Order: sequence, then C-alpha cells, then structure tokens
Amino acid sequence: MSMILDAFVSKLLHGLIALVRDEVTMLLGVTDEIERLQKTLEKINLVLADAERKKIQSKAIDDWLKKLKDIMYDADDECRIEAEKSKADINLAPLVALALVSRKTSPVAEVDIVGPNIEKDTDKLVELLVEDARENNILVYAIVGIGGLGKTTLARRIFNDERITTNFPMKLWICVSKEFEENSLLKDVIRQAGGNSGGDSSKAQLEIEVENSVTNKKFLLVLDDLWEPKVWSDLLRNPLQRGATGSRVLVTTRNEAVALQMKAVKPHHQVEALSAEVGWELLCKNVVSRGEEGEIEDLKDIGEEIVEKCGGLPLAIKTIGGVLSAKSRTKKEWDKVLKVLLNNAESMSGLPEGVQPVLYLSYEDLPSQVKQCFLYCSLFPEDYEFHRRFLIHFRISEGFIHEEGNRTFEEQGEDYYGDLVQRSFFQPHPWSYDHPRCTVHDLLWSLARFLARDENTVLKGGVEVQVHSPSVKPRRLQGYVTKEKRQAFIDALEGHDSLRTLLLCLGGSQVEENDVNNVIKKTPRLRVLDLSGSGIVKLPGSLGNLIHLRYLALSDSYITEIPESIENLVNLQFLILQVCKNLRSLPKGIGKLHNLRSLDLIETELDGIPIEIAHLHRLNTLIDFVVRNNSSNSGWCTLEELRPLRNLELLVIMKLERALNEGEVRLIALPKLRELTLYNCPKLRSLPSGLVHHATTLIMLQISYCHNLKAIRGFSSVKELEISYSCNLEDVSDLPRLKLLKLEDHEMRSLPEWFHGGQLDFPLLNKLEIIASDQQLRRCLEDGSDWPKIEHIRYVSAKNHDGSRYISKSPSGFSNNLNDYVEDE
Repeated sequence: MSMILDAFVSKLLHGLIALVRDEVTMLLGVTDEIERLQKTLEKINLVLADAERKKIQSKAIDDWLKKLKDIMYDADDECRIEAEKSKADINLAPLVALALVSRKTSPVAEVDIVGPNIEKDTDKLVELLVEDARENNILVYAIVGIGGLGKTTLARRIFNDERITTNFPMKLWICVSKEFEENSLLKDVIRQAGGNSGGDSSKAQLEIEVENSVTNKKFLLVLDDLWEPKVWSDLLRNPLQRGATGSRVLVTTRNEAVALQMKAVKPHHQVEALSAEVGWELLCKNVVSRGEEGEIEDLKDIGEEIVEKCGGLPLAIKTIGGVLSAKSRTKKEWDKVLKVLLNNAESMSGLPEGVQPVLYLSYEDLPSQVKQCFLYCSLFPEDYEFHRRFLIHFRISEGFIHEEGNRTFEEQGEDYYGDLVQRSFFQPHPWSYDHPRCTVHDLLWSLARFLARDENTVLKGGVEVQVHSPSVKPRRLQGYVTKEKRQAFIDALEGHDSLRTLLLCLGGSQVEENDVNNVIKKTPRLRVLDLSGSGIVKLPGSLGNLIHLRYLALSDSYITEIPESIENLVNLQFLILQVCKNLRSLPKGIGKLHNLRSLDLIETELDGIPIEIAHLHRLNTLIDFVVRNNSSNSGWCTLEELRPLRNLELLVIMKLERALNEGEVRLIALPKLRELTLYNCPKLRSLPSGLVHHATTLIMLQISYCHNLKAIRGFSSVKELEISYSCNLEDVSDLPRLKLLKLEDHEMRSLPEWFHGGQLDFPLLNKLEIIASDQQLRRCLEDGSDWPKIEHIRYVSAKNHDGSRYISKSPSGFSNNLNDYVEDE
C-alpha cells in the first residue's frame, strides 16, 4: 500500500535535491525553503514506514493509508495531464510493472544449498525412484513440509541428478500451485513431452494428446507445490497410465493429506527445519562471498539468534541474509536487525498463512523503488516466469526508474533487478549466459499479493477476482476475457479511468476495431497497454489519444497497419510488435516518437523500415531491422541511415545482403553496440566491411540462417557466439575473449571442420552448447571421433532437437543417456 506513498515522497525528494543544486534556484534565493521542505518530507517518509507496519493490525490506519494513496494517485494524474499540455516532464508518483512472458516451471537447481542432509536425502529418493520395479502401476513418491523449508530445492536436486536423467528418457516438471487451470496444466505436460498442445482444444482432446505423448515412454513427472489431490486423481492419472513400466511421479506438498489421497509410497519424505549450525552456514553464503566467512565469524552468536527467529526456514534465512548483506559487518548493525525481528514478530499476526514476519521485515528493508518492482509481480498467478529485459521496460514505462548521472534507465533497472536477486526475492534461472529469467517463491508471492491487494484487479475468463478493495480505485488490471464475456467486460470498464496498467488478452478468433476503441476510450490514463494475443484485426485512430502511454504491445495480432495517429504518442518508450504476420509497413509518423527506446519486430516480416526511424536518437534496441536498398528513393531506411542512432546497444538485422553495393556490405559505427544478430541472410557470403573494426564494444554475436556465410573472425571483444543453421562456414577463428560457443543445427552430424578444439582460436572458451542430431551426440562420447575436440573444454552440454538425448560434461564428471538404438554414422 505505502509503495505508492513511499515512492511519491522519495521521488519528490529526489527532485528537490536536484533543485537545491540548481543554479537558478540559488539565484532566486529559495534554497533554504526547499531544504526545509526536504526535511519535512523525510519525516513524512518515516511516518509512512511506521504506518505501513501498523496497518496490518489497525483497520483505521489501513483506511487512512488507502485514502492518502488515492489522493496521491489522482494528484499525480492531474499533474501529468497539465504537464502534457505544457510539454513539461513532471513525475510525482511512479509505479512499477513486471512483464509476464509465459507460465513455465523451474526445474533448475539452486547453487546455495547447504546442510549434511541434502545429499543424503537426494541419494535416498533417487535410489527409490530408479529402482527396477516391475509393477505396471505408476508409483507416486511425496516430499512433505511447510512452505519455505526447501521442498522444491530438494526436488530440483533430484530432477537434475545424472542417475535420474539416465534412467528416465522423459522428464516433466509441472508447477501446479493453488489456483490452477486444468487445460493450461494439460498443455504444459504436452509441451514438455514433445507433443502438440494445439490451440483451443477441449479438456478431452488434451487428455488424449497427453496419453499419446507418453505412450510406451518411461517418464519422471514432478508435480511441484500441489494443493489438491484431484490434479492427480481426476486429471492426470488416467492419461498417464500408458507410460512405460517404471515411470514415476514425485510430488511436493505442504499437506500430507494430499500425499495420502494420492496413495504415495510410504513413508513420505518429511523435510525438516535447518539446525542453528546449518542455518548459520546458509546465512553466511547470503551475506558474504566465498572465502570471506572469517570476516563475520565474531557475529556467529547474533547470527544464530537471527536464524532461530527464522524458524530454520531456508527462504527466511536467505531473505534476511539479503538484508544483512547491505549492512555493515558489525555487532551494532546486526543487533539492530535482531531487535527488529524480536520487537515486531508479534505485531505481524495479520500476514497471510505461512508467511513469517521475517519475510515482511526483509521486504520492509528494500528501497522504495525496489519494493514496487517486487509488489507488481502479485498481479500474476504463482510460478509465472518473468523476463528481466521486459521487467526493466515495464518499470521504466511506469515512471519508476529515472536516469542518474551518466547511467541510463536500463542500467538503473539492472541494479534494481540485481538487488531483488541478491536478496532472494527473485529466483533466477542460471542456465543462460546472463540469467534473464526469474520466478518468485510462492510465500513471497503471497506476501506481495497481500500488500498490493488494494490496487490490483485480476481477471479469469472475464470474471473479476477480488484482489482490490472496493473502496479504492483499481490502478492495474491483468487477465484474460473470453469472447462471450467481452462486451460485458468492456461495459464494466466504465468508471475505471484511473487504470495505469492494462495487461489484457481478449479471447476469440478476431477482435474488431470497435472493441479496441471502446477499451481505449474508457482507459485514458494508461501508461502501459499490452493487448498481445488478442487477435486484433484493426486498430482505431483513437489509439493516438493515449498521450500518457509509455509501453504498447500488440504482438500476435492480425493488424495490417498502424494508424498514423500513433505519432501523437510522444511519450512512448517501448513498442512491441512481435509476430504480426499481416503487417508489412510502419507509418512515417513513427519518426515523431522521439522518446522511443525499443522497437521489437520479432517475426514480423516488414517490407522495410521507414527512413524516419533515423530521428529516434534515444533508440537502444532495434529487433528485426529489415535491410532495404534505398537507391530508388523508396523511403526505406538503409544501414547507412542508422548512423544517427548512436545509442543502439542491441541490433537484429534481417536480409543484410540487400545492402550489397558492388559486392560489398558496409556497416557504420555504432559506438555502444553490445549485441548483434544477423538473421535470415541466405545470400550473405561475408560480414560487412568494417564491422570488426567498429564493433569494439560487441559482447554477443549471433549468426542464424546465413547459409552461404564463409567466415567469422577477428572480433576481439566478443564473449558469446551463437551459430545456428549456417552450415557452410569455413573459418571461425581469432576470437581471443570467447567464453561461450553455441552451435545449433538439427541435421549436424559432426562438429564443423573449422572447430579444432578451440585452444588456439578461442583460448578462454570454457563452455560449449550443442543442439544437433543423435549421430553428433554419439561422436561426442569419450570414444567418439569428436571427443578430442571437446575434451579440454570445461563444460559441454549437447542434446538432440527434442531434448530426449543428452551429453553432459563438467569438472564433476561425464554423463549421457544415449541408448543402443542411436545409430552411428
């Protein structure tokens, strides 16, 4: 609740500090007055922090904060309206938003696991699961314990164990959660099993597809965070019975009754709280870096008391560790944290079930801007997976992140994201180069939904889930509306002109212009509008009336044109037009969007980009730029005309060969370029002249579907190189800083001839990832023809196109699940 109030005061304070430093202010002689106001606002911030804690127990304080928050929101809206009229840039009460990518699961192992029991428990359960049982029935095993004890962590360890991978050709990880949707869950199973989940299939059709996907296949299915036994008994058990003998189900649950009703093998595995010693070890891992433990050894007594107040729960210990990591390593500072835990535990009885006071107090220690980022995730169901880049884009769009000094919005956003990861509020997925995805633990999600309950509206099929208080104006809305309830939903939007964020998918095969127009008319104050997946046929000209809009996403639609009125959206910063298959061009008015920072056209195959894009000097991300030769003055933008876009950091280029000029392709200098992708350039034979010379800041290079490209060499700064479906390369060399190499081609049967092992051409290479044919995997075995090329590489991960066969090499050993039926060359 006080997230908006705290942010309002913090933002205003930031502005006042800037005013105090301003030369004009000093000339006018109002510095003293501003400094007094600054001190007053600092006192208000302290009062708000105290009120936020007390509102959990006091309805009167809670109601007072609601009223104050509404006043702040409305005041900010009025200030923004006046600012738009005067073209000023006033930003009083910003919010933060998180971008939903898709509902996915999290089988990736955590790195900060401690305790003598974790290895023993893993071994015990792995042995039970891989036992050569002859029963035809699928056996169910259960891990039971209260929230935050580490059930999912243990299940992840088991899921990723090499013995499991070897014994189960098919592994499925499904995170169920308390509020699950049957068809979505079935589709998740089908996708992970390599089947076709289809479009709007019925439950019966999906059950048949589940059955077909697992027939005669030995699988391990993990059902994580299960609340209802009917997920198994009424939904999954029957279609999974066609799996091969020896298939297993592993379930994690807080309720032992769930395990009993699923007839799980007894005894169920009970996860216990950490001891003081083990809890201290985990706390250390979250406070200091490896090798620095001695620096806090004299704080062990206080630390073990803090661990005790955490109830031995790993999640609580990790979050309070994040608090301590930001404090001085002194007894005085640690005593302060312990006293807060001791003095406030009893006053937190109003928190949701299972949420310990220590989690709230860890949240309370977050900076106000970071609090907002965390709370916004409550708009979405448990276990959603968020993408870091879109997280940051939404936060910028809501006006929450501001540039400081030479640091950009995006750099500030990276800091906030990193803070939430470091404090264990976000759980990153570590399989990729820069950890771009994250989830939120279900207990922390419950806390976020509880704290933000007065501002959010969530829809399911067009039915409102009462998250917000009816006495408070909703500010954010997210959800899906069926075709049948679409008109009723649009009618219900009347009076919701206070909405700032609308993340909405309108069901049905097509969404007409009039429906979109009615939504726009009733939500004039939007900062963020995402209608992706709505099947929109035509956009109304009224789109240009959303003058406050910072973020617009219309992906997966049927639109054939963007209205010229988009030129009125002068505050727009992010335009997302992914997979708009019928869209062939953009209006020239796009050149008036001077604040645009990102233009994302993934899989939207335009004929070209208008030359006016060269006016967008703030643009730092341009995805799927279609190259055109402008010799006929057709109005298309060429590579040469990208020269003014000197802030570009990420650039994806298509059809580069179109820029051929007497057999040579030239690329102008882009001084901040960090990521470059050349995609779908089938006639390209050589990289642009001067690219190596200009690309001194390039970190990541991707080459995809460039079938005739012959060489990649001489990039001194590139650390990550990804080559996919570019089979005629003859020379890839002289990449002195390359650390990660990815090769993908489903038909690749052997490592390319240019790959000699890497020690000379890639002296720093320590990770190789391959997606190729089964034959290629066979050649990477220790007795295979390609083994000498990969033997010295520290980490090697290879799999076939559907992930059913794998090879894994690391300092800890070598494993694979290749079977005898994999054919040799």
